[in-house]
Amino acid sequence: MQEITSKDNAVFKYAAKLKDKRFRADEGQYLAEGERLVLDLIAYGFSGDIAFILVEKPIYDRHSTEFAAVKTYIITEKLAGILADTENGQGIFAAVKKPASKPPSGKNALLLDRIRDPGNLGTIIRSAAAFGFRDIATDNCADPFSPKTVRAAMGCIPKVNLFEADVGFMKSAGYSVVCADMGGLPAETFSRPEKMCLVIGNEANGISDAIRSKADAIVSISMEGVESLNASVSAAILMYELKKQEK
Repeated sequence: MQEITSKDNAVFKYAAKLKDKRFRADEGQYLAEGERLVLDLIAYGFSGDIAFILVEKPIYDRHSTEFAAVKTYIITEKLAGILADTENGQGIFAAVKKPASKPPSGKNALLLDRIRDPGNLGTIIRSAAAFGFRDIATDNCADPFSPKTVRAAMGCIPKVNLFEADVGFMKSAGYSVVCADMGGLPAETFSRPEKMCLVIGNEANGISDAIRSKADAIVSISMEGVESLNASVSAAILMYELKKQEK
């Protein structure tokens, strides 16, 4: 098993560069950090998308069987600290191939309108994978492959189809556009269209006027005592409710 002890090592330097958005775009890879996250990628069957793993030896010793099919390097605690995107890093990182974008094809799709918080974006991706909204269009959102987004998505990025698109594209693909807004029909009484694109708006400003003007319907969440919910919480509730109505 090869060990890396210097920050000048080529493999380590490559991993460090994956923290940069432009480098990620050029290389078609992103950096996944965290023991559960990396192990979930392997457990979900995506080990073939992992270019290599960098891991501290105690973690490697616990999971050497899981790492057997992936090129793995042992790194020092100091090097792990350099790579870590969190204050208390977990000592394990994977360079992962970005999934290829495909035309949307499912009955359920999402359009995310200016979701700017990486944590919200990652949480929405995870919920979308759970509730069958596998086609996710992003319109002027945070980078889906930033370290914080990847952590929040918890291994679900390879499970969804991420692509950049606007509301016009989604309508041309045959989707009825359903916007989430407090003034809409309660989701539990809404009769959903067969092929639906749910729109979740910006955390502070909601859905843009340009998208709202093209909406086929507007839905809301019935609430008591509060006026609004976090974007990722709202997205999860609406996806769950509208998935139940799928014909």
